Amino acid sequence: MTDALQFIPQREPFVMVDSVEILCQDKCTSRFAIPEESPLCCVTESGTVTFSVPGIIEHIAQSVAAFVGESTLRIEGRVYPGYIGEIKDFVLSRIPVAGQTLDTDIAITAVVDRVTAISASCRTDDGTQVASLKMKISLDKS
Repeated sequence: MTDALQFIPQREPFVMVDSVEILCQDKCTSRFAIPEESPLCCVTESGTVTFSVPGIIEHIAQSVAAFVGESTLRIEGRVYPGYIGEIKDFVLSRIPVAGQTLDTDIAITAVVDRVTAISASCRTDDGTQVASLKMKISLDKS
């Protein structure tokens, strides 16, 4: 387990990934315990605090950032900001609630210059599927 904060440019309260659990050449697994006070949580009419869809997408994007950031920190000595360039094939299976932990698997499918294409699958720590998508992230190395 590696603290993800060293690999991402985001800072509290907008950090949506806690750690990188598994890190290989083209795959990683990240983890995020959803806090009630997250700016991307919502309160439902019944009073349940849920993690929003934009929160799920941001968590996945930050998981990619941590994955790519580990590599650029190791090779280039710094972490670059990144931008979501494309999201496609997004499937939402369920909305997680505050207090649950998300485990997200990221697989790099292509890297072209500063653009990284990935596929992701996000689930709660009990194995319940939350979402999946394909995404492209562009690094700003200017």
